[in-house]
Amino acid sequence: MQREVRAVTAKDVVLDYITRLTMASREHPMLELGISPRGALFLDRMAKAHAYLDRRDYVTGEDVQAVFCDVCAHRVILSQEARLEAKSAQDVLQDLLHRVDVPDRKL
Repeated sequence: MQREVRAVTAKDVVLDYITRLTMASREHPMLELGISPRGALFLDRMAKAHAYLDRRDYVTGEDVQAVFCDVCAHRVILSQEARLEAKSAQDVLQDLLHRVDVPDRKL
């Protein structure tokens, strides 16, 4: 199964989406530390696994969104302001998903 998941493809627009989410996390005012390059690689990997479990051989932006919080919540560090406002990593990551445009489903 792992070999089959590795065969799932992510087009450039999806990889760009992952990159934009990663970069936006590094600039978000509620995060002291955003998603690392390694975190982006694992996000890609899990999005492929999600697509595979959905019986597809390609990744969509929705696959990335479905796994984003679970993959990245432990990879970010909240800012002091976020902690004072009782924000969770999930809250901030959900905000990122709303701010960063999703690529068109028809890839």
